Amino acid sequence: MTSAFMTSDELVAASGRDLGTSGWVDVDAARAATFAQVTGDETWDGALPGTLVLSYAAASLAEVFAVPGASMGVNHGLDDVRFGEPVPVGTMVRLRARIDDAALGGKGAVQVVLGVVVERADTGEPACTATLLARFHFESTTQGATR
Repeated sequence: MTSAFMTSDELVAASGRDLGTSGWVDVDAARAATFAQVTGDETWDGALPGTLVLSYAAASLAEVFAVPGASMGVNHGLDDVRFGEPVPVGTMVRLRARIDDAALGGKGAVQVVLGVVVERADTGEPACTATLLARFHFESTTQGATR
């Protein structure tokens, strides 16, 4: 289920909220081979490149987190990216996410820090952990939002 935020106040109040998990995705050979071809990875050895695992995290975030009330959202970067267990072809993965922090910043934008983990179904071990940084702008920001 997607947690959707319409206002800056709602988003700031969600600081610390667990967003839950995405659905499981089967990382099949065709998906992995296509990614390797597109990125020019000639050393692909049957385990997914970490960049594909990280791309999956960003792409599947929409299953658990949305800010339809924002007039603009900006991917502000990544911190603390760690690749854990390799992900062999045929592995099922899913995203687990949490709003670690959400605070009103300059010009009414809300700075959001999302902790994400890509989990493997077969081992339960993380394939990747990362901190995603985003900034959301709202047309009319309620100045009551504080943190």
